[in-house]
Amino acid sequence: MSRSTLVLLLLFALTCAELSAALRLHSKQRCLCRSFNKAHLKNIQNWKVFHPSAFCDAFEIVGMLKNNRKQFCLDPSSRAWKTIMYAYRVSV
Repeated sequence: MSRSTLVLLLLFALTCAELSAALRLHSKQRCLCRSFNKAHLKNIQNWKVFHPSAFCDAFEIVGMLKNNRKQFCLDPSSRAWKTIMYAYRVSV
């Protein structure tokens, strides 16, 4: 084999290795919510429901508190989350 053929094969192998690493990174879940908080509905100013997608397979609710306008992820086991999801599913 000539030197240029070996260089091309090496370059091809490195490209394949980089692509496989990128695909492995892409397949991980990239959800917005990594930690969850519980909040009462009367303390939530507004919220947004995020549908499951290719990046995250769960419904997520990101809300904003009235008193300090902090954004947070609502805990799926909380009563507020269940109430919002019920109202959201009925309206859709």
